[in-house]
Amino acid sequence: MAMINSRSKGKRGELEAAAFLREHGFDAKRGQQFRGGSDSPDVVGIPGFHIEVKRAERGSLYDWMSQAIGDAGSNTPVVLHRRSRCDWVAIMKAEDFLKAVKEADLGLSVNISTSIDGAEQCCHAAGIPRHSVGYSLGFEGHTEHLPNAHVLTLSTMCGHGMVANSLAKKMIDWVKEGRRTPDEAVTYMARFCSCGVFNPARAKRVLEDARTSTK
Repeated sequence: MAMINSRSKGKRGELEAAAFLREHGFDAKRGQQFRGGSDSPDVVGIPGFHIEVKRAERGSLYDWMSQAIGDAGSNTPVVLHRRSRCDWVAIMKAEDFLKAVKEADLGLSVNISTSIDGAEQCCHAAGIPRHSVGYSLGFEGHTEHLPNAHVLTLSTMCGHGMVANSLAKKMIDWVKEGRRTPDEAVTYMARFCSCGVFNPARAKRVLEDARTSTK
C-alpha cells in the first residue's frame, strides 16, 4: 500500500509540474506517460533538459541531482521541487546554470556564494570570466553589544540587510524549540533577501549548529 501511495503521489507531482510549465508557455507533458522506461524524464517539453520532479516535504537535494545526472544522458539535468504550500523551485548544477545564462545572453549579473576557488571553477566550466570578489572579513572591534555570532552570520548574508537581527534570532529560537526545522526557517528567511545572495545551504548549517549551542 505504501508503494502504491508513493507512486500515486509521484504521478500527481509530475502532473502538477507539467501544468506549471504549461502555464509558462511550454508544451509540457508527463514523461513516462509518453515515453515509458525507468530512465525517462518525469516531465518533457523543454528541449535539451532532463527534468526530474520531486513533490516532497523532505529529501536530499544531492541524491535527487545524482538521479537526474545519471538519467540525463547528453541533456542538462534539472530537478523541479515543491513542498506543500510552497512555490516550485528549479535545482541544477551551477556550471549548467551559468552556461544557460551565457547562451541566453540576458545581460544578467550572477552572484555565487562560495569560496574563490569554487567560483573560479564554476566560471571556468561555463566559459565566462569572473567579474569581482567580495570578501567577508568577520566581525572585529568591540563586539560585546552586538548579537551573537549565529545571529550576525544569518543577518549579514543579505547584501542589503533585509534579514533583520530580530528575525534571525527568532528563527534560531524556533529551531531550538522545535517549532521550525532548519529547512523551514531557512526558506522563510530567504524570502526577505531581494538580492538573492542569501545562502540557504550555509544558513541551514548555521541553524543546525545554533540548535546545539548553549550560547
